[in-house]
Amino acid sequence: MTEIQTLLVLPAVLMVFLTFTILFSLGFKRFKAAKNREVDPKYYKLYQNGTEPESCRKFARNYENLFEIPLLFYIGIILTLVLKLECWSMVYVAWAYAVLRILHSYIHCSTNKVLWRFRIFVLSSLVLMAYWIILAVKILA
Repeated sequence: MTEIQTLLVLPAVLMVFLTFTILFSLGFKRFKAAKNREVDPKYYKLYQNGTEPESCRKFARNYENLFEIPLLFYIGIILTLVLKLECWSMVYVAWAYAVLRILHSYIHCSTNKVLWRFRIFVLSSLVLMAYWIILAVKILA
């Protein structure tokens, strides 16, 4: 693997670790909530007849978020590598996207300030769109 390929793959690896971090944090929070009787453990059979504490819901929603738009990021990275179209601008944009998604998860799972979370989400989406524009231009060149 070349240096540029490695530097392009690392933000995707970082995103995978972010996803696992949120997953395990969610599991820990759910276990703790059930243990402290903040939620009836039977709720988790079908996710019915009750509600989770807000702290669990924030992590659950963030975990779901990590399987929505970030999929376009992973696909873009894979296409770039398979088609051998990597360039430094893609590396910078990929890192910017990963950092913004980490920031989004941090805001979502901590203070959950909706306006800040939304701004970071929009910015990360624009960065991802820029990645795809670069990729499309390179494909069509």
